[in-house]
Amino acid sequence: MTTLIDVKCEQCGADLRVSENATIAKCPYCNYFTQLKEVKETEERYLLTVNHQIEDLEKLLVGDLLKVPTVPSSIRNSIQIINAKLVYEPYFVSTVHGNMKWRGEGRSANYSFSYEGGYRNISFYLKPEAGVFDDFQIFVQYAGNRREDVFQNYLLSTEGKEFFAESTVSSRGGEIEKEAFDFSQAGERSVGFLRNKQLNLLNQEIQKVQDKEEKYRLLNNELIYVPFWIVDFAYKKGAKTKKAIVDASSGDTLILEIPKGRLFIMTLFFSVFIYSMLIGLTFLFDPTLLIDISNDKLPLGVRFTGPIFLIIFVGLLIQTMTYLLRSTFKERRL
Repeated sequence: MTTLIDVKCEQCGADLRVSENATIAKCPYCNYFTQLKEVKETEERYLLTVNHQIEDLEKLLVGDLLKVPTVPSSIRNSIQIINAKLVYEPYFVSTVHGNMKWRGEGRSANYSFSYEGGYRNISFYLKPEAGVFDDFQIFVQYAGNRREDVFQNYLLSTEGKEFFAESTVSSRGGEIEKEAFDFSQAGERSVGFLRNKQLNLLNQEIQKVQDKEEKYRLLNNELIYVPFWIVDFAYKKGAKTKKAIVDASSGDTLILEIPKGRLFIMTLFFSVFIYSMLIGLTFLFDPTLLIDISNDKLPLGVRFTGPIFLIIFVGLLIQTMTYLLRSTFKERRL
């Protein structure tokens, strides 16, 4: 059974009841965090468990690919894994506490002479203000050397982590991506992130800062190696090789290049042909469209019908060709 103890909020003096093992107490009245015990900063290395093996990759990729209408349905039986490499990518997870007490002058306004739901006169002035920003925040930073944005912005789940051991990585046939910065740099970055956040809030809150007191502490700093499958696959034998990156812990797909069926590409070319035919028939059966728009003796509608049709045609053509190029060559992420 958990034993509760009585403590007081350092900011407003309110009585709080917390667990005797708690290191931090948050006041429900002023939202201030009171530190109850000295917390030792820790630096630990962890691995995430590989929950999806190489034999699961076909099923995972097919499930994502079939969400895209342009992928041929035959991929269920024809997909081939050409190569799959297990790589552990480094992520720093840092917990930071920041407290900023400030005093300054904020902007306020006087309103006078009410008129039709508004005011005729509004005058602004500065008034004294004071406050505190007190936050605990967790920051996740990708520390590897890959340039793909998906690694930088990946929403990391830390469920199923275990203590790091190189023998564990080797037994799974994986390799470790070396981190581009160390624990100290990761901690400094995280503290900087929280400080910048609070400074931005301060600049929004007041116009002139007269005094401020800042305290920032790095409470926890973990390096977590996340396993990813780097996959080369083909949707059928002899087809062009595509690339995929799959989280081996959660099964989420970060990058997946989409193969396109021939029928889809033929349909796009047919659409371009239809656009060309329609515009050609329009000019054939309505010669007035070819009339020079500089002839100001003709009605305005007649003079500008042709150019309008041309603009519409060119727009449709560009849109179709752009979609074709993106569908054929551009990497697609799910």
